[in-house]
Amino acid sequence: MWSGLVCFGAGLFVCTFSYTRFGLGTISNPGSGLFPFVAGSFLVVLSLLLLWETLSFRRQKSEEAEGKHAYSRATLVLIFLLFYVLLFEPLGFIFSTFLLVFFLFKVLNLYSLKRAIFWSIIITGAFYFTFQYLLKSNLPAGLLKVIL
Repeated sequence: MWSGLVCFGAGLFVCTFSYTRFGLGTISNPGSGLFPFVAGSFLVVLSLLLLWETLSFRRQKSEEAEGKHAYSRATLVLIFLLFYVLLFEPLGFIFSTFLLVFFLFKVLNLYSLKRAIFWSIIITGAFYFTFQYLLKSNLPAGLLKVIL
């Protein structure tokens, strides 16, 4: 239950911060805060589903055993999202999104190191293509300005 509450708070924070700091833009001209806002919205929805499941299906034994571990993972997700929002413009869309997705995969123990890197590249590339070319959004270049 605590992980659902922490993720809900993190999602609300990311949505509020990206909306007020970066702006969402419009459908035809999305702002740089749109992607963090969408990510935060997904986090809010998923945390609400987790809370609903936890409250409707009380599994006290497994919840007690996993409580501390789930709480620490939720806290790490919150920290990663906070760093993502703060480093979005300085690092740029590509680097910050890659790092966020990679660390989320590793914290949640979804993939091995090679698979986490592979899927992080794929997801970052898909989001970059969608926002840069399909939606014609101006994404922050960050470190790419220095490199290129």
